[in-house]
Amino acid sequence: MSRWTVGAVRITKVPQMTWHLPLHGLVPEATADACARVAPGLVDDGLADISLHGLVIEAGDRRILVDTCAGHDDAAERILGVVRDFGSITDHQADVRAAVGAAGWAPEDIDTVVCTHLHFDHVGGNLTDDEPAFPSARYVMVGDEWAFWSTNESDRQYASVDGSVRPLVDGGLADLVDTDHRLSDTVALVPTLGHTPGHVSVLIESGGQQAVITGDVAHHPIELLAPEWKMVADDDPAQASTTRKAFVDRFGDGETLILGTHFGGSSAGYLDASTATWTRA
Repeated sequence: MSRWTVGAVRITKVPQMTWHLPLHGLVPEATADACARVAPGLVDDGLADISLHGLVIEAGDRRILVDTCAGHDDAAERILGVVRDFGSITDHQADVRAAVGAAGWAPEDIDTVVCTHLHFDHVGGNLTDDEPAFPSARYVMVGDEWAFWSTNESDRQYASVDGSVRPLVDGGLADLVDTDHRLSDTVALVPTLGHTPGHVSVLIESGGQQAVITGDVAHHPIELLAPEWKMVADDDPAQASTTRKAFVDRFGDGETLILGTHFGGSSAGYLDASTATWTRA
């Protein structure tokens, strides 16, 4: 379990599982040779650990969980079955609520759940036995993201709306917000569109320091060094690449702590865009 401090804010990684797989399965241009050219030593023979984890932000009296990982619905079982055929999965916890418990919190301690977007591996743990997994929490999601997935029937491959999101909206437990919504004086959403139509990252600013939780802007740090590479699940690949480039421009100062929602290992590091280097935190 990894923890970081940003000013007066503490951030804790709560891991559910790790996928071990060839990175080019997610990012086709990320072959072993290409990775070696872009960032020698960052990707071992093209193989990557892709983590599924939530992040708990402790800011004052707030306990904010960013993303609830994968659940056990049809979308999760289908995609995880493909991963098992393509690579391997190491289970850390059965679900994110168990991971939060292992970190020392009861489900009732979480007052806010942020959904960076509505793909199955980010909202699958929203419910447990058809009840809110975090009963004291408001579930925060972008209104445009909900509007797209709740009405779009053309491509449901990666979504878990009916099983993991719609019951919360219908039950009045969800807050549909703008992409720049502020949760507190230290925590705010940042629009990072492209992977999905209402995708957001989460910015933490405290004591003159800042950190950013990526969501699916990137699944591995090497994508920040090659932002033009496309990811197979990006809804709008061109917009996603433009967003990654803007993300690098904004946060690639070598001082902002970047917390990757899918980055393996410690899942965090610093990007220095001027030297095209990634340093693990």
